[in-house]
Amino acid sequence: MHARVLTLRYSAETGSFDDCELQQLATKHDLLDLREHVVSVAGEPFVILVVRWQPRATTTHIATADTTAQPPTSTRRTDARKPTADVLQGLNDAQRKQFESIRAWRSTTAHDEGVPPYVILTNRQLVEVVKHRPDSRTALSKIDGLGDKKLGRYGQALLTLLHPGPADADAATSQPDAEATS
Repeated sequence: MHARVLTLRYSAETGSFDDCELQQLATKHDLLDLREHVVSVAGEPFVILVVRWQPRATTTHIATADTTAQPPTSTRRTDARKPTADVLQGLNDAQRKQFESIRAWRSTTAHDEGVPPYVILTNRQLVEVVKHRPDSRTALSKIDGLGDKKLGRYGQALLTLLHPGPADADAATSQPDAEATS
């Protein structure tokens, strides 16, 4: 396992952080963990990423006299940036719907904060949240990569998305009723 620190500079032109270096790392290696720190230097925002990674496994096949060489099989991607179709395998319809709901929230939150969505939560973390449906911050903290900082920022929103209570569902209807009785 290896670790690398990346500093992403904010681009006012694109309205996002330049994550080319992270994308290059992800194409060559399996990303195991990603921790972010947002800092401001002279009023300019930066995201500092601590990335744990390992070289992508490769398979070699040697032809012998009695066997023929087989083409390498595709390696299982374990990085945080899996294509969505791969990530959704093994989820039932209700879980897929909830995954898409949380993914939409993640996209909006990332846009509002000016960071890439995987800085908020990786697809792998989203799947774990949907599969386990944690019902408390303590249960959320058991998901790899969800530490105190992320739980402080996003924990309540995730819990509300996972378990919308009657108060959340009735919030829009309870207020007009209160006005009608006034």
